[in-house]
Amino acid sequence: MRCTNYKAETEAIKEALNMVNNKISKTSKVVILSDARSVLQTFENTKDTELDTVRKKLLELRARVGEFTLLCIPGHSNIEDNERAHNLAKLVSGLDQEETTITYIKKQEQ
Repeated sequence: MRCTNYKAETEAIKEALNMVNNKISKTSKVVILSDARSVLQTFENTKDTELDTVRKKLLELRARVGEFTLLCIPGHSNIEDNERAHNLAKLVSGLDQEETTITYIKKQEQ
């Protein structure tokens, strides 16, 4: 059983928003980078109720800071921090995920 990459990227952005939200001031400039274009587009373009909490955090953050940018960057193009994040995600993907919502189950052939 696994979660989709989409769900994992959504959770990563949500966690980044939580971290930033605790450390900002009105004059802060905040830039969150992600290589998950589909997730970023969903925040802006759909009414997906599952993303309501993330969308709400985005709106709250935009209202609290001087400048806020959510930017899509190319994946796997030797951007050091993005490669580090990818490697960390790969490392933890094998860990137990007891509290994770399962959004996709791959059928194994026997």
